[in-house]
Amino acid sequence: DKLCTTKLQDLLDILGFPDALDGAVEMAQNAICGFFSVEKRSAKVDFLLESSFIETVKRIYNQLKEYGSDFVCGAKIQELLDLLGVDDRLDSAVAYVQKLLCPEEDALESSSSASALQAYGSSELMID
Repeated sequence: DKLCTTKLQDLLDILGFPDALDGAVEMAQNAICGFFSVEKRSAKVDFLLESSFIETVKRIYNQLKEYGSDFVCGAKIQELLDLLGVDDRLDSAVAYVQKLLCPEEDALESSSSASALQAYGSSELMID
């Protein structure tokens, strides 16, 4: 019962897991507590999710571009998430955009486009 009412960050702290495992812990919590049922999504739902994700990445890209590469390339992902006011679950999207804006830099936290888009079934993303 406590598992189902405990916040994700608190569970990570209790279990002693790093923040990088938040997705796995959240998935386990959802499965155990019955927060979702496993059903195959339709192609239409997949298309809508992918379109929504791509639009979100484009919006993040345009917002971060306004801050300039000096700031964006030196910022941590969590700082950028807070600045943008987006959910922490978009950390891979923000990291992907940071990598796009800082191709010559070693971003403090980065992620490949494959991992940023893995849940959406896309292998490539182009920013207009």
